[in-house]
Amino acid sequence: MKLKTYVLLLAALLVVQLKGFSQDPNFHIYLCFGQSNMEGNARIEAQDTVDVDPRFQVMSIIDCSELGRTKGNWYTAVPPLCRCKTGLTPADYFGRTLVENLPKHIKVGVINVAVGGCKIELFDKDSCESYVETAPFWMKGMLKPYDNDPYSRLIEMAKLAQKDGVIKGILLHQGESNTGDSLWTEKVKVVYEKLVADLGLQAENVPLLAGEVVGDDQNGQCASMNKIIATLPDVIPNAHVIPSVGCPQRGDGLHFTAEGYRMLGKRYGLRMLSLLDYKSAAPKVIRGEGAPRANVGQRNFGGMMLPGGQRPPRPPRPEPEIKTVSLDEISMSDPFIFPDKTTQTYYLTGTGGRLYKSKDLKMWTGPYSIIDLTGTWMDGNFVAAAEIHQFGDKYYLAGTWNDHGNPIEHVARRYTVPTNQSQLLVADSPEGPYKPLVQEYDFCLGPRDWDIIDGTLYEENDTVYMVFVHEWTQLIDGTMDYMPLSKDLTHRTAEPTTMFRASEAPWSKEMNSIGEATFGMKMPGWVTDGPQLFKTQTGKLGMLWSSWGDSRYAQGIAYSESGSIKGPWVQEEDSFKGDNSGHGMIFTTFDGERLFIIHHAEEKGPRKPQVYKIDDSGDKLILGKRYKL
Repeated sequence: MKLKTYVLLLAALLVVQLKGFSQDPNFHIYLCFGQSNMEGNARIEAQDTVDVDPRFQVMSIIDCSELGRTKGNWYTAVPPLCRCKTGLTPADYFGRTLVENLPKHIKVGVINVAVGGCKIELFDKDSCESYVETAPFWMKGMLKPYDNDPYSRLIEMAKLAQKDGVIKGILLHQGESNTGDSLWTEKVKVVYEKLVADLGLQAENVPLLAGEVVGDDQNGQCASMNKIIATLPDVIPNAHVIPSVGCPQRGDGLHFTAEGYRMLGKRYGLRMLSLLDYKSAAPKVIRGEGAPRANVGQRNFGGMMLPGGQRPPRPPRPEPEIKTVSLDEISMSDPFIFPDKTTQTYYLTGTGGRLYKSKDLKMWTGPYSIIDLTGTWMDGNFVAAAEIHQFGDKYYLAGTWNDHGNPIEHVARRYTVPTNQSQLLVADSPEGPYKPLVQEYDFCLGPRDWDIIDGTLYEENDTVYMVFVHEWTQLIDGTMDYMPLSKDLTHRTAEPTTMFRASEAPWSKEMNSIGEATFGMKMPGWVTDGPQLFKTQTGKLGMLWSSWGDSRYAQGIAYSESGSIKGPWVQEEDSFKGDNSGHGMIFTTFDGERLFIIHHAEEKGPRKPQVYKIDDSGDKLILGKRYKL
């Protein structure tokens, strides 16, 4: 009888304990550790203490009577998030970015254990004791609240947190004190693997997000460490590097300002959202002239994976079989038709740079190879958005090539985001061969450190201008620019001028807000693409250009108020053509009819050219019906 009673009491106790251990899968927990930039070195400002969503919580790692917090309990994540008197940290706006974008039933919690000035060795449980013994006197006060063992405190708090929720990731900001240490990545790996093992986690389910230190662009004292940090994903497969480019520093070359922490924290958050496969509320990202600019050679996308789209220079493609086909049978992006009056032949080209020719627009013969880039950096690189223009007795091909030797971002064995350049080639015949107008290996028509695509030509008052896209990958808010060219078109005679930004058009959508991920990157951006200038019969100057719209890829129009390329340019309220169509151009048939060609893609099909009638008799272009071929 006594045994039975004992068993019943034990069972009841287990039930009570199990009820007390109620892990919520919708409570996402993140462990944060590092040195002073994770600890928080900037003064907390008024804006940082208000409107903190109670879904964002922090576990107090020590008792803080002045904050009304006790060790091991959760509180709304009003800073400070580390110890009682630390400052603003990347964890602050990391968590805010997450709760702002995650479904309302999901909470986010952070546990921040950091020690200013420490090396990564402090967080290795096997070397912590010896590290503390020789630590400088000024570090002793920071170590004491953790009982001289920050790693064990992090584990202790994490195990408590696991009773409430699920650990989804680990944030690291450390490296200044290990600057130049070629073994740093291996040391981080040791700490990461011990954390994962001690908490019973699976590494493939718990990414490590590691932030860069203050970079070269901000005169960082330890900027060289970023080259070592960049290699962390080579050592830890589930590691992702968060860029610091553009994040302002306090003036000591080591610590970020409060605004720098906000920017960096948001980048941590955006990266984690992409790993969780959630969209970000990206329209709140700074756009226009205030947007951060990505500089060549720096890492700017927080380790965003590019599953496709950007690749190393391609080997020469085999010569295609020449066939005669209908326009509907041709797959092509960015179609461009050049009607050659001399031969009474229509020439079609576009992305890929191949050429088709037709006498009636119905049947097309091709594709022909027409480009010779021997001896230039473009040789072997893929051409996008090829166009043919005639000036005098010469034919010019404008196209865009990836400059893989001059990347915006590169992560070894994972991806490259190259810059691009729009260049001019020349030939004596519309059928080529087209060769570089300037026979210099490294020549670029535009600024070499700009990411330039989709250059087109427009003549005004005896001056030929190249109008081109300055890419969102570098600016976040892409622009349309022009630069005047010399009489022989060999060089620009002035620096580029911005005509407008993508976000100025009401119909242009920030791509994350509508679920798009250009090049596979879930990064915020307003895209400019595919310009072509035209005049209506009344002389009104307009520009066709493309961006993301409500129905995916879309074609829009801007009109010049002055009638000149110099603008000002006013955007139409609605897109001209949506339905995942874009990069269009207008051409005139040999019978004088004005037609509009555009590429369109079905849900899972390739891009194909489509031709439409247009009415350009007034000041505004009007889209007509599909042209029957």
